[in-house]
Formats: sequence, structure tokens, C-alpha cells
Amino acid sequence: MHGIDFARSATPRALRARLRAARRVFFGLLRVAALLTLLLGIATVFWLRDAEARLSEALSGFGAELARWAPARLHSAPRELNVNGLRLGHVTATTAESVSAALDRFEARCRARGGIDASAVLGKAVPSLLSGVLRRDSKREGLLACIETGRPLTLAELSVRLRAVGSTGDLRELGELRYVLARRDGTNTTLVILWTDGAFPVLRAFPKDRDAPGRDPLDIPRPERTRRLLSASEGSAPYAITAYAATAYQPAQLLDWYDEALRAQGFTTSATASGGIHARRGARALVVSTSMQPNGAALVTVAELSR
Repeated sequence: MHGIDFARSATPRALRARLRAARRVFFGLLRVAALLTLLLGIATVFWLRDAEARLSEALSGFGAELARWAPARLHSAPRELNVNGLRLGHVTATTAESVSAALDRFEARCRARGGIDASAVLGKAVPSLLSGVLRRDSKREGLLACIETGRPLTLAELSVRLRAVGSTGDLRELGELRYVLARRDGTNTTLVILWTDGAFPVLRAFPKDRDAPGRDPLDIPRPERTRRLLSASEGSAPYAITAYAATAYQPAQLLDWYDEALRAQGFTTSATASGGIHARRGARALVVSTSMQPNGAALVTVAELSR
């Protein structure tokens, strides 16, 4: 990634062009992080439904702040997720506030501690597109992602930090990721909140030509010519999710392969309501599901409910 030098004098037209370039780079990083945490949010909702919540020691930094936030009520102490070698804090909470009001609370914090401070150049308040906040919401659900940089950055400061991200691949060089998934159910809004506190080498976590960092499910067979895309777990908890891309298979072929292979390993299998496979061997249980990706490759997900 090439740095953008905003420190030099330039015409208003050139400055506007540089602002647009900075915005594209900034939001490009934000979308990568948001995609990652959206996958985590989906996985988290699954875990909450199918596995017992497990308390653990509270994390430092942002997680400790969440424990003091009102009016949201935390379901448990903050926990730690590991996704492709990346560590994220994670907690769920419930509030009587609407989806919009709950996200407003987080957005206010993001705007105060991130985004681009271009007021010295533009001579006015920073446009909303430069606030560094990615938000989508409706009455029933919404999401918000931002990168806290400590305070709004000048264009020159942003340029320096983006160069550092390009050099190290670590999102921490730019700031700390914050992500909120909100869903309204009756009179309550449930919040799935994820964040980073420390190193976050996101560019190394999703390689294009080899397995993503992590592990395969223990003693569970894996089809040939597959590539691991996702390896997610929560500390020593007995549940985890692993996903693979399989260009040589169709979804139905993958299910047949897993059904045969798991039976050979001593598992008893049955079909799930969504068309996947539920497998059990003693106290161990897992679910295998498949789908097609937009690029034409099949995706297979192994969700370990107990290990």
C-alpha cells in the first residue's frame, strides 16, 4: 500500500482528490474488518443458541468499559474469540433502547475517537463520510463498525498510519476495531459486540493461496483439494467453527462425502432441518453445512458443538 502525502501544499481541487483517496483507503480497511466481524457475529449468535454461555475473566480496555456501560445489561463477562489467529473481545448485552438509539450511543463514541479531522483544510465540520463509521440499520436490526484511532486524525497523521498498516499488515497501526450487531426482539434489543485491543494482523489472517491460520477439527476427516478459510473458537470452550472452500465439489457431493467419512469414524449421522448433517459420537456432536459462494466455489462449514 502506497502512502498518501497530505502534508504538502496543494490546490483545493487536489486536496479534494486526496480526501477522496484517503476515504477509499480508510473505508476499504474498515470493510475488510467489518466482513471479518460480521462472520464472527453470525458464529456468535449460533454459539449462543446451541451452546451454554461460559463466563471467563474480563478482558482489559474496551471490554472493561462495556461492563460499566448503561443502560445495556451484559449477559456475561467479556470473553475472547480467536479467528484465524486473530484475538477479539466479545460480549452480548440486552437493552430496552431501539436499534437506532443503541447504535447512536456507539456511533457517538466512534466519532469522538476516530475518523478524519479535515476541518483545518476544509474550514468547516468534517463530512459524515469522513467520520470513519460504517453503519447500516433498520427498525429490526443493524450493524456498526469503526476504527478507534484515539481521536480524529489529521490527513498527515492518517497518511503515516496507513503506511504503517501497509508495511506490517497490522490493523493496530491504524487503530482499534469496534463492531456492533443489533437485533430487535419484542421490547428488547440484543447487541453482539466485538472489539480488538492489541495486535491485529488482519492481512495475514486471510491468505488467498493457502490455508488460513488455525486448526482443523480434531480427528474429523477433511476432503482433498479444500482450503481452510475460517478457524474460529472461544478460548477453551468446547465449540468451534471451521469453514473450507472446495472448488472440486458441489455442495451435495460434500455432504455425501462427510456423511460417509463420519460414519466410518463411528459417528451416527442424521439430516438437519436446513439440509446439513448432524453427527454424534458419544458426548461429541457437530453439524456440517454447505453452500455456494458467489465465485462458484462450494463452502463447507463444520460447527463443533462439543469436543
